[in-house]
Formats: sequence, structure tokens, C-alpha cells
Amino acid sequence: MEKRVKFWDLFGPVEENRSVEQRLKCAHEIRMEFTCEKEIRKARLYSSAHGIYDFSVNGRMEQNCSFTPEISSYKDRLYYQTYDLTEMLLDGANVLEFTVADGWWIGRIGLTGDSCQYGDRLGILAQVEITYRDGSQQIEVSSSSAKSRESYVRYSDLFMGEKQDLTTETKMLRQKSIEHYSWNSCMEADYDMQNLVSQPMNPVVITEEICDYTVIQTGDRELLIDFGQNFAGIAELVIETNTEMPVVLEYSEILDENGNFLKNIQGRNKEHTDVFLVDSGRHCLHPRFTYHGFRYVRITAPKT
Repeated sequence: MEKRVKFWDLFGPVEENRSVEQRLKCAHEIRMEFTCEKEIRKARLYSSAHGIYDFSVNGRMEQNCSFTPEISSYKDRLYYQTYDLTEMLLDGANVLEFTVADGWWIGRIGLTGDSCQYGDRLGILAQVEITYRDGSQQIEVSSSSAKSRESYVRYSDLFMGEKQDLTTETKMLRQKSIEHYSWNSCMEADYDMQNLVSQPMNPVVITEEICDYTVIQTGDRELLIDFGQNFAGIAELVIETNTEMPVVLEYSEILDENGNFLKNIQGRNKEHTDVFLVDSGRHCLHPRFTYHGFRYVRITAPKT
């Protein structure tokens, strides 16, 4: 990986002692556009982040892993990933989009709930290397032309949980042109990249889907899901609604002595709650940049 790329800073320091909505920063989307004018023999993406990221190529999510570039002693080792884009790129115009969130870089992972263990700015690092059939090469960094905007992932934290405003996503998808929805230039940042190391271990992937669970009706517009075992993962919920509404998922490992939901992991910035704002229609809900340790999930939604 050539040392031509630079980080793109997306926002500044976080602020403590405010509400969750005010304190946590939203994830950001970053868009790179480039053109392939000849027949491609090989194409690779090299990428990493200050934060955690996923990406899509021409509107399609191609990753089958989560939480890249994963946890490390970032000062000494920041892992970068290599992806084969050969079959994903098109003749002509191509669009590469990243979404980056707090992860271990900024997230509230300390025992006392403090943040910014490694830094206070999100950033993304990317380079596309294309080799054509005629032997010529094209390297796309696009640090001067990349655009960013706030994501519909309004915040995401490994302990606090994630909030998605899918009503905002719907508005984004309705836009006919990227210029219509607040894309801004990324700020180029000159970080020392001597700590960049190719990821040496297997990525984080989903290893099992638990489809055997018990549903308990615990109140009006409230359900308790018992998955029968403690595990680290995410819950996925499919709903259909005819109105705009919030859906809240709270996680726990145990119940109280009366069999009621009990948040057993407590403390500052330990909410373990995912919030989804949805509009009318059918939705498949799951967080993108957080996970939880749990057996029970309490699902609540307001009356409609």
C-alpha cells in the first residue's frame, strides 16, 4: 500500500455532560467517485479508519465482516484491510461509499464510561488501485474531491447502543442528485502512517443465527424476547407499520426475581439501547456499528 493517501477528518472533539442526543456525534458517509475507461484485469481497495467502517460499491454492500479495522493498540498498530473490487467495478463511472462510526477510537469503552481513548476525530483512509488489461495502472485517492455528509446512523457506541433515523434514509434515497443532500468536502489530515499494518487475523463475522426464541408479552406495545442463552451479537427485527414511530430495543443478560426485565449492566454511558425511527412500510432493523452481550431483548413502541 503506497503512502500517498491521507486521512479525511470528519468532525471535531466530542462534548461530555450533555444529553445522549447532544453528546454523541452521528456517523458520517464518505463518497468517492472515479471512472474506469478500459478493461480491468485487477482492482483492489486498501482502507482503514479512525473509528469503525463499512463500505459499498455502486450502491451494493460488499463486506461480509463487521467492526473493521477492529481493536488494536492504535498508536502502535492500525490495521488496514485489502478488498478485491475486480468484479464490482463498472465500465465508466463508479461510486465508492464508506460509513464510519465511533468504535473503539472515540467510543465510551472505559470502565468509567469515558470516551476518546485514542482520539477525538473520526477519519477514513482509502486507496483504490486498478490494473488494466493493457498493463497500465490507475490509483484513486480522491482526497481532494471526496465528499461527506451526516449518516442516518445518528450515533453508535459499543456500550451505549445505536440510533438510526430511517425516515432520514428514505429522504436521502429520494434525492435525484448527491448535490441535493448536504454533501461537504472532507478535511484532509496529515497523520503519521508508520503504524499502518495489514490486518493479520480473521475479521469479525456472524458465525451463527439463533432462530429459536421465546416471545413474552409483558405490556401494551412491549415484548420481551428470550433467546435462551447469553451471547455477543445483535438482534434483528422485521416490522411493518403504517405510521412514523420509534422502536426501542433494550438488552440484558438476566431477569429480576419476579421475571421482569432488568438492566444488569449499569453505570455511566452503559445504556445498551438501540433506537430506530421508522416511517410507514416494512423494515428490517438491526444496528450496524455496535453489538451487545445479552440473552433478553425488550422491544417497545408507542401506540399508533
